[in-house]
Amino acid sequence: MANIWTQNDDESWRHRAIDGARLGLRASEDAAHAVHVCDAQGDAALVTLVRSDSDERQEWALVCADPKRVRVNGAPVFGLRMLEHRDELRLDAGRALFSTETLPVITPFAGPKGAKCPRCMLEIEHETDSVRCPTCHVAHHQTAKRPCWTYSDLCAACVDHPTALDGGYRWTPEDL
Repeated sequence: MANIWTQNDDESWRHRAIDGARLGLRASEDAAHAVHVCDAQGDAALVTLVRSDSDERQEWALVCADPKRVRVNGAPVFGLRMLEHRDELRLDAGRALFSTETLPVITPFAGPKGAKCPRCMLEIEHETDSVRCPTCHVAHHQTAKRPCWTYSDLCAACVDHPTALDGGYRWTPEDL
């Protein structure tokens, strides 16, 4: 699930998970640097973010009708722009950051039959509790009998993503 990070009045950052297939954004009328989420179908949206699912990945596009008022990473947007992790969106004077980072969560396995857990090398049965690594998208067991995801500090497949289920986001705008 992607996120949009916006600044509060005190210039701290807050994030909102984009849980649907569309999200509207508009520049604030009352604060100099604020970007607000609005109804993607409404007239108030300056841009609309639209999701396209392909295999395991979510891809997001920014749709804009006014290139004079919208920039992504400093460049004007003429109609459509595919978004990437950590893109900066400028709507008038407002600033927001887009992130594709997801958190590891336990879900029933719905992947292909015969898929093997990279930690124990055993097949992950359909509907068995599992965790899909947010970085490499490889599923691991996560049951009382086979806690393969949390067994070690890092993903067994990519050896990059931490396995804490309560670890929070690895990247935030404060890192900039």
